[in-house]
Amino acid sequence: MPLLAPVGATLNLNVQFLPVQSGSFDGTLTLVSNDSANPTQTLRITSIADSSPTARISVSPSSIVFSGVSVGQSASALLTVASQGTAPLVVSSAKFSTTEFSLGAVTLPATLVAGQQSFELRFTPSAAGVRTGILTLATNDPKNATLTVLLAGMGLALSTTAAGQPALRLQQPFLQTFNGRSDVSGNTWLEIYGSNFASKGRAWTGADFQGSQGPTSLDGWSVAVNGKPAVVYYISPGQINVNVPDDTVTGPVPVQVKGPGNVISNTMTVNRQTSTPALQTNPSWTVNGTSYVVAVHPDSTATQTVFVGPPGLIPGVAFKTVKPGGTFSVYAVGCGPANGVSAGVAAAGSNSLSLPHEILIGGVPVLLLYDGYAPGAIGLVQFNVVVPNLPPGNYPIELIVNGVSNGQGLMINIGQ
Repeated sequence: MPLLAPVGATLNLNVQFLPVQSGSFDGTLTLVSNDSANPTQTLRITSIADSSPTARISVSPSSIVFSGVSVGQSASALLTVASQGTAPLVVSSAKFSTTEFSLGAVTLPATLVAGQQSFELRFTPSAAGVRTGILTLATNDPKNATLTVLLAGMGLALSTTAAGQPALRLQQPFLQTFNGRSDVSGNTWLEIYGSNFASKGRAWTGADFQGSQGPTSLDGWSVAVNGKPAVVYYISPGQINVNVPDDTVTGPVPVQVKGPGNVISNTMTVNRQTSTPALQTNPSWTVNGTSYVVAVHPDSTATQTVFVGPPGLIPGVAFKTVKPGGTFSVYAVGCGPANGVSAGVAAAGSNSLSLPHEILIGGVPVLLLYDGYAPGAIGLVQFNVVVPNLPPGNYPIELIVNGVSNGQGLMINIGQ
């Protein structure tokens, strides 16, 4: 079709080369215009097609910045490595210029046939101040045999605590309930570990509540997350469990424990995200190397909870299978906000999660009859699931919220 170039303007034309076989190809491009002096202009085009498969790598982001990580504590970030060539991409090694940066649970060499893989990078500052480093990836991409990623982070000086004062432990002081990871989000449940907390263990009782509002202090013990009071469920000498308050901030945020008499712990940071989904499971529900999700069967009664699975899966626990078209319920944390629901307050009734979400069983998206916070509960999300049409057997069950997978590798059993 005719193209119009205004006076004095430049027009860019895209020329595609689509070979059907390898070799050298010559061609011409003829432009016809209303230029009276040069009504036609012919250009020679030469190109070479290589039929041999070639690996290509791309990474995102090209640089990573960690901020606000206490000395001796670790924070994580994800580097996405994508295979964009016609041959499998092999990442053979990852070398860091300093030991303050390291690679998470990734086995190298790693082969990506197609798609992408997330590499966990860790920052563990050895001193306060700005820390920098370089990650060098070795690959089989002929154009990027080595690829560098710039790294930087801010190390924070540790607060000191006197003998007998509450102290957050330096390694992994914060773990999210259900999956034991260090990232958290609003209205999820956080386990805090340290020493010199409460003299004895106890959980909240109905007397600690103000209506549907959970307590922000138990026996004088409280927790602040990014300066906001958290609802406290459990206290003990070495552990405190809290419901993370709502906040719009993402990234490292400070956490501090306060006890009776205004005794204050050292400050550590936790990585706060928009969503950190985790399905309910139990360490005892790992059978012969397979970890099962805690799924509640609809045949449960007020006096007995029946779980989804083949009868006898775990001695002393009632199990019953579900068939395609049947239903069951699973529970989760870290799923983000919901309409009409606030962190630290028991959900008053039915609601629905605000962030995009789905559950996959065997890679198949399922129909959700309910997808919100459990009425009467704080920070606990309930999903009522319709079983997809799949043959009998064990299938992976995955929860994805706002593009983030629970990544727990859990299974669900479907019967017949």
